[in-house]
Amino acid sequence: MSDHLQDQFKDINTCDISDALDSMDLQGQVHGLAPLWPGASTVVGPALTMKLHPQAKYSTVIGTLEGIAVGKPGDVIVFDNDGRTDINTFGSIAAHCAMKQGIVGCITDGASRDVDGMQQDHFPIYGRGTVTTSVRDRTGFVGYQVPVRIGGVDVNPGDIVMADLNGMVVIPANRLEEALKMAQFFREMERRVKSAVDAGGSPVEVHESLKYDRLFSDIRAEEMPEAEPAS
Repeated sequence: MSDHLQDQFKDINTCDISDALDSMDLQGQVHGLAPLWPGASTVVGPALTMKLHPQAKYSTVIGTLEGIAVGKPGDVIVFDNDGRTDINTFGSIAAHCAMKQGIVGCITDGASRDVDGMQQDHFPIYGRGTVTTSVRDRTGFVGYQVPVRIGGVDVNPGDIVMADLNGMVVIPANRLEEALKMAQFFREMERRVKSAVDAGGSPVEVHESLKYDRLFSDIRAEEMPEAEPAS
Protein backbone atom coordinates (compact mmCIF):
# COMPACT_ATOMS: atom_id res chain seq x y z
CA MET A 1 0.00 0.00 0.00
CA SER A 2 1.36 3.43 -0.91
CA ASP A 3 2.02 6.05 1.75
CA HIS A 4 -0.65 8.20 0.10
CA LEU A 5 -3.33 5.55 0.52
CA GLN A 6 -2.15 4.77 4.06
CA ASP A 7 -2.64 8.44 4.93
CA GLN A 8 -6.19 8.32 3.58
CA PHE A 9 -7.16 5.79 6.24
CA LYS A 10 -6.11 8.05 9.11
CA ASP A 11 -9.41 9.90 9.31
CA ILE A 12 -11.83 6.99 8.84
CA ASN A 13 -12.70 3.86 10.80
CA THR A 14 -14.06 0.41 10.05
CA CYS A 15 -17.66 1.65 10.34
CA ASP A 16 -17.03 4.13 7.53
CA ILE A 17 -15.56 1.33 5.42
CA SER A 18 -18.51 -0.90 6.32
CA ASP A 19 -20.93 1.77 5.06
CA ALA A 20 -18.86 2.09 1.89
CA LEU A 21 -19.01 -1.67 1.33
CA ASP A 22 -22.80 -1.59 1.79
CA SER A 23 -23.08 1.13 -0.85
CA MET A 24 -20.93 -0.97 -3.19
CA ASP A 25 -22.99 -4.13 -2.60
CA LEU A 26 -19.95 -5.90 -1.15
CA GLN A 27 -19.81 -8.15 1.89
CA GLY A 28 -16.64 -7.41 3.78
CA GLN A 29 -17.75 -7.02 7.39
CA VAL A 30 -16.21 -9.65 9.66
CA HIS A 31 -18.06 -10.24 12.92
CA GLY A 32 -16.77 -11.27 16.32
CA LEU A 33 -13.19 -10.01 16.23
CA ALA A 34 -11.78 -7.51 18.73
CA PRO A 35 -8.41 -6.23 19.94
CA LEU A 36 -6.80 -8.76 22.27
CA TRP A 37 -4.97 -6.26 24.46
CA PRO A 38 -6.21 -2.86 25.74
CA GLY A 39 -5.21 0.05 23.58
CA ALA A 40 -4.11 -1.98 20.57
CA SER A 41 -3.73 0.39 17.65
CA THR A 42 -5.74 0.28 14.45
CA VAL A 43 -4.20 -1.94 11.78
CA VAL A 44 -4.61 -1.51 8.04
CA GLY A 45 -2.69 -2.94 5.13
CA PRO A 46 -2.44 -5.70 2.53
CA ALA A 47 -3.35 -9.16 3.80
CA LEU A 48 -0.55 -11.68 4.31
CA THR A 49 -2.79 -14.73 4.60
CA MET A 50 -2.09 -17.96 6.49
CA LYS A 51 -4.28 -21.02 7.00
CA LEU A 52 -4.39 -23.81 9.61
CA HIS A 53 -6.36 -27.05 9.48
CA PRO A 54 -6.50 -30.12 11.76
CA GLN A 55 -5.76 -32.49 8.85
CA ALA A 56 -2.70 -30.58 7.67
CA LYS A 57 0.60 -32.17 8.69
CA TYR A 58 3.10 -29.36 8.28
CA SER A 59 4.49 -27.66 11.39
CA THR A 60 2.46 -24.63 12.42
CA VAL A 61 5.55 -23.02 13.94
CA ILE A 62 7.78 -23.42 10.89
CA GLY A 63 4.95 -22.64 8.46
CA THR A 64 4.13 -19.41 10.27
CA LEU A 65 7.77 -18.33 10.28
CA GLU A 66 8.10 -19.14 6.57
CA GLY A 67 5.01 -17.05 5.90
CA ILE A 68 6.39 -14.17 7.92
CA ALA A 69 9.63 -14.35 5.92
CA VAL A 70 7.81 -13.43 2.69
CA GLY A 71 5.97 -10.55 4.31
CA LYS A 72 6.55 -6.97 3.21
CA PRO A 73 6.66 -3.85 5.37
CA GLY A 74 3.10 -2.70 5.99
CA ASP A 75 1.53 -6.16 5.59
CA VAL A 76 -1.07 -7.46 8.05
CA ILE A 77 -1.08 -11.18 8.89
CA VAL A 78 -4.56 -12.70 8.47
CA PHE A 79 -4.93 -16.17 10.01
CA ASP A 80 -7.72 -18.59 9.12
CA ASN A 81 -8.09 -20.99 12.06
CA ASP A 82 -11.80 -21.73 11.55
CA GLY A 83 -12.76 -19.57 14.52
CA ARG A 84 -11.21 -21.99 17.03
CA THR A 85 -10.76 -20.59 20.52
CA ASP A 86 -9.39 -23.75 22.16
CA ILE A 87 -5.83 -23.44 20.83
CA ASN A 88 -3.34 -20.71 20.13
CA THR A 89 -2.95 -19.29 16.64
CA PHE A 90 -0.21 -16.70 16.99
CA GLY A 91 2.16 -16.00 19.90
CA SER A 92 4.62 -13.35 20.98
CA ILE A 93 7.71 -14.95 19.38
CA ALA A 94 5.99 -14.99 15.99
CA ALA A 95 4.84 -11.42 16.60
CA HIS A 96 8.38 -10.34 17.43
CA CYS A 97 9.66 -11.92 14.21
CA ALA A 98 6.84 -10.25 12.27
CA MET A 99 7.77 -6.85 13.66
CA LYS A 100 11.36 -7.36 12.50
CA GLN A 101 9.96 -7.99 9.01
CA GLY A 102 7.99 -4.74 9.06
CA ILE A 103 4.60 -6.43 9.44
CA VAL A 104 2.25 -4.09 11.28
CA GLY A 105 -0.23 -6.44 12.99
CA CYS A 106 -2.12 -9.72 13.03
CA ILE A 107 -5.80 -10.58 12.66
CA THR A 108 -6.84 -14.12 13.48
CA ASP A 109 -10.11 -15.99 13.14
CA GLY A 110 -9.18 -17.83 16.31
CA ALA A 111 -7.52 -17.21 19.65
CA SER A 112 -3.98 -16.25 20.61
CA ARG A 113 -1.74 -16.38 23.63
CA ASP A 114 1.21 -14.35 24.94
CA VAL A 115 -0.77 -11.21 24.25
CA ASP A 116 0.98 -9.53 27.18
CA GLY A 117 4.23 -9.90 25.25
CA MET A 118 2.61 -8.36 22.18
CA GLN A 119 1.34 -5.51 24.31
CA GLN A 120 4.86 -4.87 25.59
CA ASP A 121 6.10 -4.80 21.99
CA HIS A 122 3.14 -2.60 20.91
CA PHE A 123 2.22 -5.19 18.29
CA PRO A 124 -1.57 -5.06 17.65
CA ILE A 125 -3.46 -8.33 17.42
CA TYR A 126 -7.17 -8.89 16.82
CA GLY A 127 -9.04 -12.14 17.29
CA ARG A 128 -11.81 -14.05 19.04
CA GLY A 129 -10.14 -14.30 22.43
CA THR A 130 -7.12 -15.42 24.38
CA VAL A 131 -6.04 -18.92 25.33
CA THR A 132 -3.08 -20.57 27.05
CA THR A 133 -3.10 -23.84 25.10
CA SER A 134 -0.25 -24.27 22.60
CA VAL A 135 -0.96 -24.90 18.93
CA ARG A 136 1.81 -27.51 18.68
CA ASP A 137 0.62 -30.96 17.52
CA ARG A 138 -3.01 -29.82 17.70
CA THR A 139 -3.44 -28.63 14.11
CA GLY A 140 -1.32 -28.18 10.99
CA PHE A 141 -0.19 -25.45 8.64
CA VAL A 142 -1.87 -25.45 5.22
CA GLY A 143 0.01 -22.58 3.62
CA TYR A 144 0.60 -18.86 3.31
CA GLN A 145 -0.53 -16.37 0.69
CA VAL A 146 -3.53 -18.57 -0.10
CA PRO A 147 -7.23 -17.64 -0.19
CA VAL A 148 -8.73 -17.81 3.31
CA ARG A 149 -12.13 -17.27 4.90
CA ILE A 150 -12.46 -15.17 8.06
CA GLY A 151 -15.80 -15.07 9.83
CA GLY A 152 -17.63 -15.93 6.62
CA VAL A 153 -15.75 -13.35 4.53
CA ASP A 154 -13.29 -14.34 1.82
CA VAL A 155 -9.84 -12.77 2.02
CA ASN A 156 -7.33 -13.06 -0.81
CA PRO A 157 -3.64 -12.25 -0.52
CA GLY A 158 -3.20 -8.53 -1.04
CA ASP A 159 -6.77 -7.56 -0.15
CA ILE A 160 -6.82 -4.57 2.17
CA VAL A 161 -7.85 -5.39 5.73
CA MET A 162 -8.59 -2.98 8.53
CA ALA A 163 -9.29 -3.66 12.21
CA ASP A 164 -10.03 -1.30 15.08
CA LEU A 165 -12.20 -1.14 18.21
CA ASN A 166 -15.32 -1.64 16.09
CA GLY A 167 -14.19 -4.81 14.33
CA MET A 168 -12.69 -5.88 11.01
CA VAL A 169 -13.44 -5.14 7.36
CA VAL A 170 -12.03 -6.49 4.10
CA ILE A 171 -11.71 -4.46 0.90
CA PRO A 172 -10.99 -6.28 -2.37
CA ALA A 173 -7.70 -4.94 -3.68
CA ASN A 174 -9.25 -3.84 -6.98
CA ARG A 175 -11.97 -1.79 -5.24
CA LEU A 176 -9.78 0.09 -2.77
CA GLU A 177 -9.92 3.58 -4.29
CA GLU A 178 -13.69 3.37 -4.68
CA ALA A 179 -14.15 2.17 -1.10
CA LEU A 180 -11.99 4.96 0.28
CA LYS A 181 -13.92 7.57 -1.66
CA MET A 182 -17.22 6.25 -0.31
CA ALA A 183 -15.90 5.91 3.26
CA GLN A 184 -14.70 9.49 3.26
CA PHE A 185 -18.09 10.59 1.98
CA PHE A 186 -19.91 8.80 4.79
CA ARG A 187 -17.51 10.20 7.39
CA GLU A 188 -18.08 13.74 6.08
CA MET A 189 -21.85 13.24 6.14
CA GLU A 190 -21.59 12.20 9.80
CA ARG A 191 -19.64 15.37 10.55
CA ARG A 192 -22.28 17.45 8.80
CA VAL A 193 -25.04 15.89 10.90
CA LYS A 194 -23.19 16.53 14.16
CA SER A 195 -22.25 20.07 13.13
CA ALA A 196 -25.84 20.93 12.26
CA VAL A 197 -27.12 19.50 15.55
CA ASP A 198 -24.44 21.40 17.48
CA ALA A 199 -25.59 24.57 15.72
CA GLY A 200 -29.08 24.08 17.17
CA GLY A 201 -30.78 22.11 14.45
CA SER A 202 -33.47 19.57 15.25
CA PRO A 203 -31.91 16.09 15.01
CA VAL A 204 -34.92 14.80 13.08
CA GLU A 205 -34.96 17.73 10.67
CA VAL A 206 -31.20 17.51 10.16
CA HIS A 207 -31.41 13.81 9.33
CA GLU A 208 -34.30 14.41 6.95
CA SER A 209 -32.66 17.37 5.19
CA LEU A 210 -29.43 15.44 4.66
CA LYS A 211 -31.31 12.21 3.82
CA TYR A 212 -28.98 10.50 6.27
CA ASP A 213 -31.27 7.55 6.92
CA ARG A 214 -31.61 6.86 3.19
CA LEU A 215 -27.96 7.10 2.20
CA PHE A 216 -27.55 3.37 1.72
CA SER A 217 -30.62 2.94 -0.46
CA ASP A 218 -30.19 6.14 -2.49
CA ILE A 219 -26.45 6.26 -3.08
CA ARG A 220 -24.17 4.07 -5.13
CA ALA A 221 -20.55 4.84 -5.88
CA GLU A 222 -21.24 5.79 -9.48
CA GLU A 223 -23.81 8.44 -8.49
CA MET A 224 -22.35 9.75 -5.25
CA PRO A 225 -23.04 13.46 -4.64
CA GLU A 226 -20.39 15.72 -3.23
CA ALA A 227 -20.42 16.13 0.55
CA GLU A 228 -19.50 19.69 1.39
CA PRO A 229 -17.23 19.94 4.45
CA ALA A 230 -19.02 20.91 7.64
CA SER A 231 -18.46 24.54 8.56
